[in-house]
Amino acid sequence: MNERKKQLLRDFPWEEHYPRLIAFAEWLLQGKYWNSNQVPKGQTAESIVRDVIAKTFSEERNW
Repeated sequence: MNERKKQLLRDFPWEEHYPRLIAFAEWLLQGKYWNSNQVPKGQTAESIVRDVIAKTFSEERNW
């Protein structure tokens, strides 16, 4: 990831948008059913958002 993208991630207003990202993930999960009626591996919308953000910062996920 180039420096410009890294700086954009650092400067992003996470406090403001984090709840919105969770709400969006919850919305995406609505109506999705697994055999146990739970997301695989016991994940929640918040844990998915947190993992995606962490993987983006660590460059494991391309942005």
